[in-house]
Amino acid sequence: LYYIPEKDRTKELCNLAVKNDGLALFSVPEKFRDKDLIFDAISNNGLALQFVSNYEILPEGYFITAIKSNPAILSLLNWYLSNIDNLNLVLNMDINNIKYIPEELINIDLAIRVLSKDWNLLKFIPESLRTAEICDIAIDNRLTDFSLIPEKIRNSSKELLQKIVILNPEILQEYKNNSPFTEKE
Repeated sequence: LYYIPEKDRTKELCNLAVKNDGLALFSVPEKFRDKDLIFDAISNNGLALQFVSNYEILPEGYFITAIKSNPAILSLLNWYLSNIDNLNLVLNMDINNIKYIPEELINIDLAIRVLSKDWNLLKFIPESLRTAEICDIAIDNRLTDFSLIPEKIRNSSKELLQKIVILNPEILQEYKNNSPFTEKE
């Protein structure tokens, strides 16, 4: 559609194009962008939502359709996610959607909620929220990637370090070289 001169783009051609590739919405003239065409585009690829002017006025179901089609659109929907009900809805759809939620919208309560489902999602939690308490709980709940624990926290708590070593003995060599604690501790 992009390569077809705008004067030759018909409504029917535009409809076919967005059903085949939702991102073709970028090349659809504004005069053909009705709700049905937009819905077809975002059903095919949720990222097409970025090409909708005034998408804030679309029906609620359109956003859900776009998110289901391509959750990466969440990274462009701060205004939508700033509503806690929408944020909860998105996480209820799939807890892994946390990876698309902008860091500034993640607070400690949200982090705990996500991590209570899967501690290995710690990588999507801002480092500023990765407290010693959260990291300790993560380890107790079988966190498998200890590199997600900020080094400052790993090296500041002997008890936490002992848990890490007990659960992952091969990591001991790394800490022998870098830990502020001695082997006997």
